Amino acid sequence: MLKKLIASAFVVALSGASIMQPAHAGAILVKDFYANLDNGSSQLIGTVKVDIDDGQQWIDNIYQAFTWSSFTLFGKEVDVAYDFIAEFNINDLQAGFTFLQFDVQDLLNDVTFKGFFSDTDGIAAADLYNTTTNEELFANGVSVTDTRVVSAPATAALFLVGFAGLMLRRRAQQ
Repeated sequence: MLKKLIASAFVVALSGASIMQPAHAGAILVKDFYANLDNGSSQLIGTVKVDIDDGQQWIDNIYQAFTWSSFTLFGKEVDVAYDFIAEFNINDLQAGFTFLQFDVQDLLNDVTFKGFFSDTDGIAAADLYNTTTNEELFANGVSVTDTRVVSAPATAALFLVGFAGLMLRRRAQQ
């Protein structure tokens, strides 16, 4: 009986804590980069993920983040960033990045990746170079997907705790 009461109190406390956070708390913005190949297909080469909680208010509802939570090239985390700015509207996260600029380097693969995207102006440019030979890796260019909004890991944890509580209750009734 005491275990049930403690488990119920824990679930109620977690639910209450999540209600107190703003709706956008903990969301992660994700953008994928694809190499345009000679045969007309494309290949995923990189992904950037920005936690909106790392953003700082810039102008009104526009926030800027100067760090990423993850930036991968060819499935590996990027080593060095010379420049990184991600801009988004905190009240319209579904719109994605309004501005994204980066200059990163993967030291392991001797690759540098530079990009500039402005959804406001409709301008996009990205180049991927081998730093040893100074050659562009994908002559047909790099394209990007629309930005996705991924829910916070805390939200998923809350659902799992609730599900576990329901399973414990069902087990106790049997």
